Amino acid sequence: MATHDTAGEGRMRHSLRLVALVVSMTVGMTAAAQVTDAGAELRALEHRLAEAWVDGDRAWIEGLIADDWSVIDILGNRRTKVDVIGEMFANGDPPIAAMAFDEISVRLFGDLAVVTGRNVATGTDGTTFRLRFTDVFERRDGRWQVVASQGTPIVP
Repeated sequence: MATHDTAGEGRMRHSLRLVALVVSMTVGMTAAAQVTDAGAELRALEHRLAEAWVDGDRAWIEGLIADDWSVIDILGNRRTKVDVIGEMFANGDPPIAAMAFDEISVRLFGDLAVVTGRNVATGTDGTTFRLRFTDVFERRDGRWQVVASQGTPIVP
């Protein structure tokens, strides 16, 4: 009859549990770091988008917005990338003197992200508007692109 080294088996099981715990913690920390990095990247993209609208950086805006993007605007109309870019750059630079995004929240779902926040913009005519927005991003070819948006006016 074979004898079992119960003390040795106990140490082995303890060692295996410890290794499994360390591996799971490392995977969890790596996933958390990736989520944090993606969240920071998406927040930075939103802030850069505000700068691009003010600066009239059409090429950058067109690169961020996917060709199949659409937006439900503040009047409830569905508009495409062609519609919005064409209108905003119809007279050269967009008629935006200042724009800022804040209260940004990012929820990640793999290669998709839902970003919500508040947008405060002032037109070149001095008119200020505030809205809550939702942008849906998709990671395509290794970079984030906004694929859908929606804006709701904040009534004072």
